[in-house]
Amino acid sequence: MKKAMIQILFGIMTSTAFAQQAVLIEEVEVNNPHTKVESQRGSYLSESKKLSEVFSGGSYSDTYAMRAKRRVGVGFSAAGQMGMAGVMIELNYAVDDAAVVGFGGGPRYNSLSMQWKHVFGGKTIAPYTTLGYSRWYNSSNDKKSFQTSTPNILASKFLTEDEKKTGRFGKDIFTPSAGLQYNHLQGQYAGLSLFAEIVLLVNIGDWEQSPTGSVGSIYYF
Repeated sequence: MKKAMIQILFGIMTSTAFAQQAVLIEEVEVNNPHTKVESQRGSYLSESKKLSEVFSGGSYSDTYAMRAKRRVGVGFSAAGQMGMAGVMIELNYAVDDAAVVGFGGGPRYNSLSMQWKHVFGGKTIAPYTTLGYSRWYNSSNDKKSFQTSTPNILASKFLTEDEKKTGRFGKDIFTPSAGLQYNHLQGQYAGLSLFAEIVLLVNIGDWEQSPTGSVGSIYYF
């Protein structure tokens, strides 16, 4: 019994000594200025790496790889489906297919546009086609004549004489197009794209047709 009590006391003293030693070593490491510097250096390098990844923009092997990671695009276009100019949002629900919604217009009229877009791949230059619908309209009550427009297609081909006199109209337009899109795939500007396309405007009311072109830019997030 006495021997057992001695062994228990010895065990308690030994464990207490090791615990005090561990606490002492931990306090020394925490209070060691070199340890603090190394810890701060590691944290700084980690943050720098994160910032570098953010500002580098990423790197993608081709257009499909970029579209797989960046599903939403915001951009603008001059001429084309939305009249003189417009802004758009592109939602990539697949690497090769997207839905595009836009809003724009020109002097004294507005436009709404909806498109289905199919991309045919490629590395930095990707051909694509779209099928879409646009509505160009002016519902104001200013009763000013509408003899000229930007683009001129609207006044010269799509508006009736009565619509030109009153300045009030609503035109439903079928807007198929084909184009080329240049995509930045690496570096700070990864996700930025430029495009140029040929658009056929077809007035659904009388099937009057007129070709036109459009240029613009989209940034994918």
